Amino acid sequence: MKQILPGLLILLIIAPVVCAETCDIRLEIGEEETCGNYKIRQDSFDAGDRTSLQIAHFRLWRLSPYAYLGSSSLDFLCETGGKYYDDNKLHVVYTGHSHDPNRAKYTLEDLSPQLVVKGNLKYKDRNLNWAPAKWATVYILEQDPGIGDDDYMGSALTDETGYFEFGPVVNVDSDDDGGKIDIIIQFVAGSSVGCVIDANDSVHGFWEGPYRDVSDELYMSWFTPDNETQYKAWWVYDTLCDGWGYLSDTVSYGMTGVTVYWQWGHDADYGTGIDNTHWSNILSQNPGPFIYLDGFTGRCGGSANDPDTIIHEYGH
Repeated sequence: MKQILPGLLILLIIAPVVCAETCDIRLEIGEEETCGNYKIRQDSFDAGDRTSLQIAHFRLWRLSPYAYLGSSSLDFLCETGGKYYDDNKLHVVYTGHSHDPNRAKYTLEDLSPQLVVKGNLKYKDRNLNWAPAKWATVYILEQDPGIGDDDYMGSALTDETGYFEFGPVVNVDSDDDGGKIDIIIQFVAGSSVGCVIDANDSVHGFWEGPYRDVSDELYMSWFTPDNETQYKAWWVYDTLCDGWGYLSDTVSYGMTGVTVYWQWGHDADYGTGIDNTHWSNILSQNPGPFIYLDGFTGRCGGSANDPDTIIHEYGH
């Protein structure tokens, strides 16, 4: 489990959301098809009291966590309501058949609960007010304590209002404990625009969670840790995003992502031999493109307090 940083203000809303996926499928004998988190394979037909293809035999699988659900059969005249499988998470109806070639027609409904993670990210700006953290990357992971690394589920990007949304994904815990997914979230000051990293080459950010057995929508407001060594890194990133947005909006130029070195109490020498704020993409020690910001001299974090300096270096 990754370290979870304290000092966060959280507004939590949990509301149930169930999203069913419905598929109409036609299968010849030996064919298989998937619908949501399930797979069906057509095995054979039996004659009933009215038609030679009245009863269809098939097999079922769950895809994640993987499980063979066994074989079953349905009579499309006598079992018009179909059957439920996998603790009522899958509904299968045999709706009839076709000739030449012989196909079984099914309607499958994946009723697995779905998970959506969404909310707003805010940071403390240079006026010490909470403001939207735009274009931050949000990584969503499933916590798997005791069985190895946490499972990466995907990522999202906050918009200019700090809002993001991830999912829906199937809300089934892969550790087979019978519950729903345990979520952990990482917010980082980085995207295709660039990123802000520290002296250890780690992107500034923080972890939140775990949120256990989330059911089925996690909707929150997250706030960066309320300390200067954290939120001033987000000052730098916000200014970097402003620079990228200006070039994109005014001259339609898509700037290459730029890495910015900044760390509280550290000068601008990150292997370049220059301790004042500077820019480089040619030094053999670190070819870049990089911006190296002084986080030591000046008042309270050096160049993080000076957006003009950051934009000046970005302009190179």
